[in-house]
Amino acid sequence: MNIGTVIAPAMPPCYRTAYAEVDAWRGRCVRHFAKLEQAIARFLAEHYAKVSVGGHGLGCRLKQLAAFLDKTPGKNMSLQKAIKALDGAKSRREAIVHGDGTIYLSKDGDWLWDCAFLDAKDSAASFAIFREEEAISFERQLKAQVQSLCDRLDKYEVA
Repeated sequence: MNIGTVIAPAMPPCYRTAYAEVDAWRGRCVRHFAKLEQAIARFLAEHYAKVSVGGHGLGCRLKQLAAFLDKTPGKNMSLQKAIKALDGAKSRREAIVHGDGTIYLSKDGDWLWDCAFLDAKDSAASFAIFREEEAISFERQLKAQVQSLCDRLDKYEVA
């Protein structure tokens, strides 16, 4: 994942390290999102779910899963809560996956990634800022939410 700024050989090691850390963080987040998308697709295929929502991105997959669960209301509360918990992550996904920007380094060595991306909903430019500490916390939370939803999908039983 290229962040958009060329890393020159003469750049101090602390800057190269910051770029590598941002790339690694984005890569981990993308793997979590991919795991979730695949788990939902497998679940829908296993349950022969015919869904009217097209597409295969995370937002579409979550809508497809919600549409499937709406057909059997009541027994799916834990799954519906797990889907709802991912609302914030879904909006940040666009920036993490498609964003391009600049990385800044504080005097303390903490990085900040200021990025722009094209919002898929209205094709308008959007902006996001990820500070190192918040970004790492977000990634840990995302990993836990993805695991929780995957576990619930694995335990789902048709009535």
